[in-house]
Amino acid sequence: AGPPVGRRLVVCGASARSLPKMDMLGLCDPFLEVSWGGGDVAKTGVRKSCLNPDWSERIALPWAPSPEDAAEVGVRVLDWDAGSKSDLVGCAKVPAEQ
Repeated sequence: AGPPVGRRLVVCGASARSLPKMDMLGLCDPFLEVSWGGGDVAKTGVRKSCLNPDWSERIALPWAPSPEDAAEVGVRVLDWDAGSKSDLVGCAKVPAEQ
């Protein structure tokens, strides 16, 4: 039997410090993409003109189907750009502890 119906991984309280200047004005408009289990990707809101962002959102992802898929949580910091593709600022894999 699998995990209980509705079980999810919840990520909250994320922050970043000293992000690089990504825009022509010398700032960054960062947001996070969080993935787990090789499936869904959740995104935070954009923090406009910020090099030290805090995200207070709770990000909930569906439960991973197998232990192999659940070993790591992927986190990408991206710089939002109006009218063009977002730029990658950095990424990390974080061990998922249960």
